[in-house]
Amino acid sequence: MEFIGKFTYLTNTILCAVLIGYLTSYVITLGSYYTYMLRNGRVKELQASYAPFRTDSNTKALYRICFALQVVFAAVSLLLNHSTHPLPAQVYALAILPIFLTIHVVTGFGKVEEKMASGKELMEPEIDLYTKLNLPLHLVYAALYLIGATWLVAALF
Repeated sequence: MEFIGKFTYLTNTILCAVLIGYLTSYVITLGSYYTYMLRNGRVKELQASYAPFRTDSNTKALYRICFALQVVFAAVSLLLNHSTHPLPAQVYALAILPIFLTIHVVTGFGKVEEKMASGKELMEPEIDLYTKLNLPLHLVYAALYLIGATWLVAALF
């Protein structure tokens, strides 16, 4: 059981690091591209190509699986390691996605992002919200995972 505990803790840490890279890469590439397209009145052009790709490639499901895996490993790690590794770091790692999703919902960004990605018509205030929040929020989400990964690693020393 000790090996499984160490494995889940390490995997949770690695998954946090992977999500940092994913979110940072999103900001640098796709997120910047989406924001550019929306700022330049090219939302229909973007949606015409991205929405079918997203549906045909199961991108939405794959995206969700990546984030869900980290939560599953964080939960199992917490169950197995609550008395052997610092509790606050483990609880925080488990809380990252709920914090992320709360921000996504409370700001209204999640709803607008889904409309954009699925090809639904966006009104001007929604485009403004998207272009204002897309990159900053994804940087915040990357920072949440950076804090988690750093805290989990620091707890090992």
